[in-house]
Amino acid sequence: MTTPPDIERWLLLYLAVLGGEPVEALDPHAPLSLHDLDSFDAVQMSVELTRAYGVSVEPEFFLDGARSIAEAAAAIRPYLGDGGA
Repeated sequence: MTTPPDIERWLLLYLAVLGGEPVEALDPHAPLSLHDLDSFDAVQMSVELTRAYGVSVEPEFFLDGARSIAEAAAAIRPYLGDGGA
């Protein structure tokens, strides 16, 4: 069963690898803008999320700098194949 914390963890790990920092250093409640994502990063993140969860998210979703990782995970939940339960 896939839950928002699973997605949140995935997002944290992805951003940690992208930024070359330990996952423990990332705050899930900080705005995504702190990760300085560009359009290429957003496209790659969207593709990898689709591969991992079967969820299609437009790259622009990750470029909304005001959204946090926790908020992004919560927004993705309704689109999970199992209904997010």
